[in-house]
Amino acid sequence: MNKAPDLSVFPIPRKGGARPIAEADPAPDPLPSPAPHPAPTPVRGAVIATTVKLDEDRYLRLMEAGAPRPGRMRRRTIQDMLVEALDEWLERRGR
Repeated sequence: MNKAPDLSVFPIPRKGGARPIAEADPAPDPLPSPAPHPAPTPVRGAVIATTVKLDEDRYLRLMEAGAPRPGRMRRRTIQDMLVEALDEWLERRGR
């Protein structure tokens, strides 16, 4: 018969239970801090990942809207639909 592993020796016993190894205050930096860099300008054409959290009702409605239909064999992705809607919204705002 196999014994269950002893989880008390695991460094993170539960989700959210992680703690820093040393909780002492870090030593002050002896060097002066450099001048702040200007904010980088966004690169046009680059794809930047973002996350949109949806409630269940909106998610299910988007899944239904993207389902294959006559004349459209492939399912539309939520990303494609949100990008299209965002482009339309930005265009109406004049940006």
